Amino acid sequence: MKLEHFGMAEPGDCRLVFTASAEELTAALAKEQAAPDAPQDEEELLTAAVNRTILEGFDPLYRQLVQEQKLVPVTDPDFELLAVNKAEGFRAGAQFYTCLLYTSPSPRDPKT
Repeated sequence: MKLEHFGMAEPGDCRLVFTASAEELTAALAKEQAAPDAPQDEEELLTAAVNRTILEGFDPLYRQLVQEQKLVPVTDPDFELLAVNKAEGFRAGAQFYTCLLYTSPSPRDPKT
């Protein structure tokens, strides 16, 4: 999974776009098909595979972003699937809110 874009629409309103490769999606499809309760409908199977890929791959990407940007999330990410194609993988977006921390200079302490 790869981070494509990160930004804030407003202070604290974090939005990101990420992609998963066709190989990642293919691996998730294989895992879903091997499950005892695998969906029989192709569209449901693809949806389950996308969800599996996000659940397994998004967390490390999210943790790295939070650490690098020094963010303090106050909500869980909400996801939106932007595009999916078995041959290319998929593109998705996520939105979450953060606490705004001001470290320096402090507006209350003119000495910092």
